Amino acid sequence: QVELQSGTLSDPILDEAIVQQQGKDKETSEILSGVRYRVIERVYTVTPQASGEFVLKSPAFNGEVASGNRRRSMFSTFTQTKPVSAFGDDMTIEVKPIPEDYQGTWLPSELVQLNEEWQPEKTEFEVGEAITRTFTLTALNVNKEQLPDIEGQYPSGFKVYPDQSESHSVLRKNALVSQRVSSEAIVANQPGEFELPEVTISWFNTRTGRQENARVPAKTVTILPAKNAATLAASPLAPGESQVAGDLQCPTICPAEGSGQRLDPGTQSSSIAPPWLLSSGWLLWLGTLLVWFIRHR
Repeated sequence: QVELQSGTLSDPILDEAIVQQQGKDKETSEILSGVRYRVIERVYTVTPQASGEFVLKSPAFNGEVASGNRRRSMFSTFTQTKPVSAFGDDMTIEVKPIPEDYQGTWLPSELVQLNEEWQPEKTEFEVGEAITRTFTLTALNVNKEQLPDIEGQYPSGFKVYPDQSESHSVLRKNALVSQRVSSEAIVANQPGEFELPEVTISWFNTRTGRQENARVPAKTVTILPAKNAATLAASPLAPGESQVAGDLQCPTICPAEGSGQRLDPGTQSSSIAPPWLLSSGWLLWLGTLLVWFIRHR
């Protein structure tokens, strides 16, 4: 029931830890014993970087409230204020070390999930067809910077083009939910049936105190020959067709079908106009242009 003129709230402090504010301040009001209170709620994540016993220093509030007295001058009226302060209680916390038998990237959380998505969504593809595979890693009460990158493992007949991953965090019911989305384009360069190994992310369950694994199961895909390659194989070029442009007719000096002969470079170039004729044409065109220019001047 006081008029707050100004105020600042410091951040909590913990040695050997990363302290981050999550989201914006949430302001509400609450009535206790008939007195209305102004409530400002702020959420922090504290991520220790070392094990041991530490003291978490509580935030401190310093501000000014109206005292009720007013002063008047020739131009305006001033409201007198008085300083106010509020301090929370410090907390002693114990940070446990990473277990010696833990393997993989350290990821302590209460819940971790790993999902995948294929585009197009099928199990049969053609040679040279681009496939987009997207992994989504979700963890509870973990900063987005702690989430590792996810990559699939592929046989030698695949080419992989990884894309830049994206990560974000949101607050839901005072719990921090972080996600990392990693995409990669894969292209198979040979037909056959292939089994892609499972993808595993290790994490430490802070509730049970045990290491667990978030998995994407192994997947079997079938790679079919490309349709255009099958069409070309079924329809070979006729002896009178060019490999570059099949609709262009070969010169009349092409070898007969089944003769097994190759075009001689000199014979093939004989069907093109000789160099002196081409040079004469260019000279005639330049002469005509010169005469036109002189007459125009």
